[in-house]
Amino acid sequence: LKSARRIFALTPVSPRALCDDAIDAFRAQIVGPESKKHPEQRLELEVDVPDDLPLVSVDREAVVEALLNLLGDDAASLASSA
Repeated sequence: LKSARRIFALTPVSPRALCDDAIDAFRAQIVGPESKKHPEQRLELEVDVPDDLPLVSVDREAVVEALLNLLGDDAASLASSA
């Protein structure tokens, strides 16, 4: 088996921008054509990330992907418990 290594491109990014990107991608998933959600199901998401946090040096795509996975996992667990 080959081991795939991901190369991260670190750039300074605001934590708020990372959250906004992940939330935008999540919203696109739950309202997009591939969504399996029924129209009567609603999901409210409250975001509280201060705008004045210092920049973080991260791979933006990797962090947004990780946040998106967390949002998806939480939404799936909420749906299964309803």
